Amino acid sequence: MLSQIRSQESVHGGDDEVVRGIADGGGAGGPELRGTGRISGSKAHPELFLDFATGLGLRRDEVLSAPALPSTAALIHWFEYSTKILSFLEGVAAINLAAEGQVVGAFGPFARGLQKHYGLDEAQVAFWDVHELADAEHSDVGDHIVIKGATTPESQDRIRSVVRTSLGIWWQFFQGMDQEYGQL
Repeated sequence: MLSQIRSQESVHGGDDEVVRGIADGGGAGGPELRGTGRISGSKAHPELFLDFATGLGLRRDEVLSAPALPSTAALIHWFEYSTKILSFLEGVAAINLAAEGQVVGAFGPFARGLQKHYGLDEAQVAFWDVHELADAEHSDVGDHIVIKGATTPESQDRIRSVVRTSLGIWWQFFQGMDQEYGQL
């Protein structure tokens, strides 16, 4: 996706700091696109999530060695496929619109609830607070890119198809967790 981002800079303006930051390694995805925390000014996103998990009483090694549920593996595969195989615009639609764009405004209240009801501290909910801001910014950038780039009926149909697929896979991801852990 790195080459796709760089080749599409003319679609969204080559001086867009956020998009350049993603191209330089600040976003999620393949080896060159990890959640480094560089853009958000935080720890790397996986480290923030591990802080959250340890706040819930899980051991770091336990989290890192846990096998992925099939629905989680499918979501990870979709992320890789949509950012490495699909077109740039389809990847933006799959990640920025159908993933990050669906949760804007949800993570801040979720973090406050974790603090209030489970006694987690600011460091332990930082993953959610960082994503409250980052996902809003990423989805805004994604909207801009897709609106400017998907100009034909055919490209708009492909975008709609990718968004439907992405939302379906997210739904399966949550259903998988509910089936595995919902009765705890």
